[in-house]
Amino acid sequence: MTRYIIKRLLIMIPTLLIVACVIFLVVNSMPGDPALTVIGPEFEGDYEMVRERMGLNGTIWERLWKWLSGVLRGDLGNSYFLGDTVWGAIKQRLPVTLSLATTALIFAVTIGVPLGIIASLKPNSALDTTISGVSLLGMCTPEFFGGLIFMLLLSIKWKVFPSGGYRPISEGFGEWAKYIILPAFTYGMSQAAYFARLIRSNMLEVMNQDFITTAVAKGQRSFVVVMKHALRNALLPVVTGIGMVYTIMLGGAFITESLFRLPGTGLLIINSIAKRDFPVVCGILLLISAAILIINLAVDILYAFIDPRVRFGKK
Repeated sequence: MTRYIIKRLLIMIPTLLIVACVIFLVVNSMPGDPALTVIGPEFEGDYEMVRERMGLNGTIWERLWKWLSGVLRGDLGNSYFLGDTVWGAIKQRLPVTLSLATTALIFAVTIGVPLGIIASLKPNSALDTTISGVSLLGMCTPEFFGGLIFMLLLSIKWKVFPSGGYRPISEGFGEWAKYIILPAFTYGMSQAAYFARLIRSNMLEVMNQDFITTAVAKGQRSFVVVMKHALRNALLPVVTGIGMVYTIMLGGAFITESLFRLPGTGLLIINSIAKRDFPVVCGILLLISAAILIINLAVDILYAFIDPRVRFGKK
């Protein structure tokens, strides 16, 4: 296990370097000039001076080398418009996105997995049909539309939660939870539908296998058969799904953040793209890429604990 982890970590280094190069080249090839965004097209005399101050002079390869050298030192550069370093801007907003994505994932798993298990125990029954129909509806409902419905009911009509804004957990867990629960619930519902359908299909496949028939024939209780034998074998694809969903949530929270006025990295990257703040866009995309690699490694390690048959580095 240790050798496998070290090997994967060593592979991650050149992978991140290649990803960083691709991110920089693609982002800096976007149409639009950050210098013109700063000074406006009417100030032609100041144009070259502003480009030099922003580090936009030189070829794209020279700028790539300069940026990549900074990244290797832990320096993501400076924002063109925020008056702060890229890491400083991200660090202020990252806790918001992490809070949203993590809480949303908890909602998705704790709601979706039990519903999928319940549906799989009574296949083709009215309960199964209802859960499958609701899950399909949840997956098809646009995120912003579901958010508007929840906001209308829980914020405006019943006044259970605030309609927007954010409070850091340092101001108290209760204040933080009051502002994060509604957007996280909104963000997690479509993924809860995905987990419900995923665990249902996996459970139905596992329940038809021979070792389940053997366990039942030995007289084991239904609860033991489902929870100990069937669920454990059905969880591997779900663990993969959790890793995939979490990375999507970290990188795609801008709709929920915009709707609920959450100052997270999703909203930051949208604003940065609009202003052509290339260093911020590159920094956020690089951190998301690193998170994907780390989460995938964590998922692979979890495999060994869920299924003892998995042995890394052995054939």
